[in-house]
Amino acid sequence: MAVPPPATLPGCVSVSRCFPSVRESRGVGRSGGEGEGPHAGAFAGPGASTDARVCTLPAELVRAHPDPRCLCARLRPLGEFHTPGPQPGLPGPPPSPDSRAVRGTLDDVELSDPTRRPRLDSSLMNKAPLRSMTGFGESEVALPSARLRVEVRTVNHRFLNLQLRVPPGFERHEVALERKVREFFTRGHVKVSVAWELGSTGEGSELLAVNLVKARGYVEALKAIQVELGIGGSIDIGTLARFRDLFLSPERDALPEVPEEVLLGVTGEAAAAALRMREEEGFRMAADLVGRIQAMEREVGAIERRAPDRLIAERDRLREALRELLDGAISVDEERLAREIAHLAERWDIHEEVVRFRSHLAMFHDTLASGDAAGVGKRLGFIAQELLREANTMGSKANDAEIAARVITLKEEIERLREQLENIE
Repeated sequence: MAVPPPATLPGCVSVSRCFPSVRESRGVGRSGGEGEGPHAGAFAGPGASTDARVCTLPAELVRAHPDPRCLCARLRPLGEFHTPGPQPGLPGPPPSPDSRAVRGTLDDVELSDPTRRPRLDSSLMNKAPLRSMTGFGESEVALPSARLRVEVRTVNHRFLNLQLRVPPGFERHEVALERKVREFFTRGHVKVSVAWELGSTGEGSELLAVNLVKARGYVEALKAIQVELGIGGSIDIGTLARFRDLFLSPERDALPEVPEEVLLGVTGEAAAAALRMREEEGFRMAADLVGRIQAMEREVGAIERRAPDRLIAERDRLREALRELLDGAISVDEERLAREIAHLAERWDIHEEVVRFRSHLAMFHDTLASGDAAGVGKRLGFIAQELLREANTMGSKANDAEIAARVITLKEEIERLREQLENIE
């Protein structure tokens, strides 16, 4: 594909300026001359391409992670790397004299195959890729004689669990309230509290009243029961205090009529505020997940590079052990030794696990990039389970201290990942 000049690639800078982890070396650049930057030779290679692409990442993720290599957009052939450059309102690296894309091999940087990474398009800059299940929102409205207040609190839960707390007389609105809340949330424990406050009522004695007519009725009824059944005892104030309906509370019994559309409107505003808080926290959680995925990509890349070396080391160890055992009396059968090493290579082969692990990472990226924040937490949780399964298999086949240590790091990152996913909608 024809490549536009570097000046037409906004937001892109030289990889050598952004990725200090790239191996420093000088050598022949892609044009055949000496590279301009300290890393120019690290990416030189036969048939080096000048293909490039525009990098588009959510500003929130770039702000939280200035090294979002695993989220670069439309990564092209194997070994070609790209990084987002300065974005409006964000600090960036100094301008590079060469803004062209570069390419190299996987040995040059500690990254997995970039061609398997999905693209996070620019639509995510205006849309939260994830939603937390922790949020709070409130809203209120002034009525002629009171103020209606609604609070919505949400925490994590496997399913959508609604809990409504309404004043007496509002029970008839519960179905409509539940339907309204379901418009905003798909998972989590959601608690909706409806309350109202009366205006100034004057003296404190007016805040509580007694229904004397009903009290006399209770006394007469109790006396009739005593006479009819021959039950002794006295009827005192303690007996009457047990009848709660004798006491009139303005907040409970003088509730003004509230139109249902007003109640639903206030509830919708409170739920929307809670949803905004969930989305804001979702941005921060997405940035953390990106960091976890980057760490796992680096570890699995190092594991893949180490795998061939352990076979060479095992071959040398076996050869030396045989020589010591035979004490030089019989020469080592190199053909038999090669067959044994081939057998070990088959038993220790982790290529399939590495491929599946990277496939799950790509699926994780695809899910983050889908832009469908609702209900994505469960899917990410299932992917994390598969990541752990492949990491366990790699560990059981490792038979190498370095690979085993990196597998432990992988499992630690996966565990932290799963902890975060517990609170994602």
